[in-house]
Amino acid sequence: MSRSSTSTARPLSLTEELEKLEQSITLTLQEIDHNFSRAHRIVTSSILPIVEQYAEHSNAVWEGSKVGRFCPHVDVQADSFAVLETILRS
Repeated sequence: MSRSSTSTARPLSLTEELEKLEQSITLTLQEIDHNFSRAHRIVTSSILPIVEQYAEHSNAVWEGSKVGRFCPHVDVQADSFAVLETILRS
């Protein structure tokens, strides 16, 4: 005979509660793992290429803006404050 849907549900035993909790934890951990995987995929396929391209362009700008190229009288080995001071005094 089947149980009627109108009967009250019996309370879960401690073992059943523990199993239910473990299942919930497992599902949550799987969701976290999925989210980390998705985030890693987004970072490696979308964000890192843009950052690497930015680094290349920034490096080109940095190299192009070095004072020694435009002012041969300035000692390129000097620290940046000395370079700025030399330029400001000229």
